[in-house]
Amino acid sequence: MMVALGLKILRTSSNIIPKYAFDSYRQIVRKLATRYTVCGGDLCKKSFNHMLLRCLTEEEAHQVVQDVHAGIWGGHVHSQMLAKKNLRQSYDWATIEKDSYAYIRKCHKC
Repeated sequence: MMVALGLKILRTSSNIIPKYAFDSYRQIVRKLATRYTVCGGDLCKKSFNHMLLRCLTEEEAHQVVQDVHAGIWGGHVHSQMLAKKNLRQSYDWATIEKDSYAYIRKCHKC
C-alpha cells in the first residue's frame, strides 16, 4: 500500500477518483494529491524545500532502513537520526519514524 488509500486509488486508476466516492472523500483526495506527483513511474512526495522524495512500499522501506542503519552511511544511530538520514537520501513513507524506532529496538548491536 502506498502512502494513503486515496493516493493508491489515484495511482492505480490513472488519476481518476471513482464516481461512487463521497464528495468529502473527493475533497480529501484532491487536497492530498497536491503534495504528490508521479515521476518516472514512481510516486514522489514534494517536500517543503521542493525536493522530490520517492515513496516506498513496505518491503522497500524495510530494506532501506536496514541498509542505512547498518550500512555505509554510518551505523547504528538512534531512530530520529535514522529517519532523517532516510529523508536526506530522498526516501519517504508514511511510517518512517515508527519503522525506524521498531527496527532499532530489534537491533542486537544497539
